[in-house]
Amino acid sequence: NMTPGGSEVRQKTEALSAGIHYCLKQGEDLLGMLYLSFRNLGVRKASGAYYTPAHIVQKLLKRLCLEEDLTGKQPLKILDPCCGTGNFLLQLSRTWHMEELYGTDIDPLAVQIARINLAIACPEAPVSLIRERIQVRDFLMERDQEHYDVILGNPPWGSSQEFVRKQFLKERFFTGKSGEAYDLFLEQSLQRIKTGGIIAFVLPEAVLYVKSHRQIRELLAEQVQIQSITYIGNVFHQVQCPAIILKMQKTGRPLTAYGMQIYKEQQEFEITGSRIVDAECFNFHMPDEEYKILDQI
Repeated sequence: NMTPGGSEVRQKTEALSAGIHYCLKQGEDLLGMLYLSFRNLGVRKASGAYYTPAHIVQKLLKRLCLEEDLTGKQPLKILDPCCGTGNFLLQLSRTWHMEELYGTDIDPLAVQIARINLAIACPEAPVSLIRERIQVRDFLMERDQEHYDVILGNPPWGSSQEFVRKQFLKERFFTGKSGEAYDLFLEQSLQRIKTGGIIAFVLPEAVLYVKSHRQIRELLAEQVQIQSITYIGNVFHQVQCPAIILKMQKTGRPLTAYGMQIYKEQQEFEITGSRIVDAECFNFHMPDEEYKILDQI
């Protein structure tokens, strides 16, 4: 059915035998959703792979504001280091050229689906270019020195590692002892992003305050300016873990709270005063008025 004005095409599918109703929106990663739906839930949890809802992808991309953050740096090099079936890249392809997009993942089938998604979305792009830019690679294991203007996505959450790889990662990364894959992805992204570049990830809210993530907070406090934190709650099916969208810019200077944008379900505000920034806990969830009261107490 065509919506008024023809601005959006919606295809409504109905599985009568199962009584399932689903409305497909333009640009949504249907192949990826089907692929992860067919995978065993236990396998998905073990690998830390969860399908990112389209509205969360769009919310992250809305927060990016790349035209403002990276003025004069086009064309860009934009990487999703855990691209899966191309959920984020698919949305990016509507604004940015395929020549600017890069994706890696350790799941060969997911990478094949991502290539198909992008080939459909970018019919003008040569197949050879899509194959070159979307590859089966391990972002954490590679020693590639290529750097990017933007690194974004939804890294694995708490994924298990085989023994040899786990030992290697523990020795190589400052955050290797945390046992959390997304800490490693953040640390590796800090190494692979250009100074002035943007990192934007969907992460568990726990990264801001849980003790086991202190080491990654130490690295962030030394090198980045957090531009915005968006609290999005429990958005993953059968995963009771509140999430955030964390957007930051690599500055090479200590983190300050000034100018940070905070987005919550019923509240949006900017931090305009000075605050103590401590890697023990990134406590930025309250507006200036509340912080002043707590500081006085």
